[in-house]
Amino acid sequence: MGFHFALSPVLWVREIAEEREEKLLQRILKEIAGTAELIDEVDAELAAADAARRAELAKRCDGVHLQAWYEHVEELRRKRSGFAQRLEKLEELRGKQMQAYTAARSSRQILDAMRDRERAIYDGVAARREQSRLDDSFGAQRARRNPHP
Repeated sequence: MGFHFALSPVLWVREIAEEREEKLLQRILKEIAGTAELIDEVDAELAAADAARRAELAKRCDGVHLQAWYEHVEELRRKRSGFAQRLEKLEELRGKQMQAYTAARSSRQILDAMRDRERAIYDGVAARREQSRLDDSFGAQRARRNPHP
């Protein structure tokens, strides 16, 4: 009879839960990276718009162009602010998800350790049983060869 861990179904469920939490954490991290990239893009657009404004101010420009620039910059700032708020919420969500993942992982690791301990005990008992069987077999063979007391 082979090794059987009585809590195998529980361990299996906990492994699935850990994988689910890890995948959710990875999705959140990917979304954080995407949002940070969007913020960087808006920052680059703001820098380009500022450079364009300075170039326009160096030469003569009319108020319409200047007003359009201010509106464009204000729109970019609103976008950046929205992305920054989203990033803040995602970071908060990441923290909570990290806790959920850590709890699921810890729960699974506890059962893994229990299984490993039980397996080591089983293997030790099986090794002693096998050694005893071999000793008995060797003793019986020796007794058959040497019938003297």
